[in-house]
Amino acid sequence: MLVPLFLWQHKLINKPAFYISSYFEANRDAYYDELLSVSRDGDWTGWIKFFLEALKKQAEYNYRKALDILELYESIKTVVSNEIRSQYTPQTLDWIFKRPIFSTRNFQTEQGAPPASARRILKALDEIGVLEKIVPASGRSAAIYTFPALLDIVMVEGNFDAHA
Repeated sequence: MLVPLFLWQHKLINKPAFYISSYFEANRDAYYDELLSVSRDGDWTGWIKFFLEALKKQAEYNYRKALDILELYESIKTVVSNEIRSQYTPQTLDWIFKRPIFSTRNFQTEQGAPPASARRILKALDEIGVLEKIVPASGRSAAIYTFPALLDIVMVEGNFDAHA
């Protein structure tokens, strides 16, 4: 917890949301070995080297993921602009990139377009395959949609190699 706060305080990241736990999880044996070396042998140098490598690998991973998200945004922007001719397209894209899982009710009230436009845009995004309905509307319950392309990027686990 202290690392993201330290990086944020020193203006190395914009928000204290830099987590290296996925690197430690992917390299659990090395993580435990390095911690044991500190307590058993006093090998702080080994631990610091391991920890700094973890920070570096996690930062590289986060950077690649951010680039993938930006690339998705640019490609989706082109497709959506061509298919949905609406002045609300840019704000719609921004909204679904912030909320890749949402209800139709949330979309219609928070996205910023008038309700009729929001319904039309939502239907078009579903028809062209940008969104996927995972729970159909039922009675008073709103349908639930996902943005699978974005979820595929953000949900994939890190592929780290502590010794690479």
